[in-house]
Amino acid sequence: MHSSVAGERYAEPHTTNVDGRKIRCDSLADAIALKIAEQAATAGKLDSPEKVMPGHLSMVARKYGFDAIADAIEALQ
Repeated sequence: MHSSVAGERYAEPHTTNVDGRKIRCDSLADAIALKIAEQAATAGKLDSPEKVMPGHLSMVARKYGFDAIADAIEALQ
């Protein structure tokens, strides 16, 4: 399956789309937190912190067929 991970890696790492707007954050952690906050607010619930740890993220990426994303996350550990 094709993935834009390689191209995205050098793009704007601290930019995320939230609520239909492109937001430039101060850090990658802020961008990730903002995206999680958007998803949690939409769902009306929070998952446990373990659900956003790298091991779980790569597992979920593979579950949905995003092997290149999972590989990139695993390479960061």
